Amino acid sequence: MFELNAKTIFTLDAILCLVMGAALAAASGLVAALLGMPAGLIFWSGILLLPVAALITLAASTGNRALGWIVILGNLGWIVASLVVAAFVPANLLGTIFVLVQAGVVGVFVWIERAAMGRANAVPA
Repeated sequence: MFELNAKTIFTLDAILCLVMGAALAAASGLVAALLGMPAGLIFWSGILLLPVAALITLAASTGNRALGWIVILGNLGWIVASLVVAAFVPANLLGTIFVLVQAGVVGVFVWIERAAMGRANAVPA
């Protein structure tokens, strides 16, 4: 069976976080128009993701378990915030779908990061 280790999973999370953050910040007006959402929310969400990507990179590169758990908890917080945005921030159908899909992707990362952290903690046979 194919298994990714924690370093690889956190690195992929960091890359996607950086790409999403840069895209949202750089194209906030266009993204806001496409999603029917406030441009400020899109821009600042993108800006927020940039230092988060750095933290996730640090967790991946050092293998620090405490940082790994902080990343997982942060991802859970992002999911909750995304659900609040989906429920209360004006958006068109595409915007609502976008917010929910990206929250789902983050949820998958939480699941696989948690699983990888558990495997890394297991005693080898």
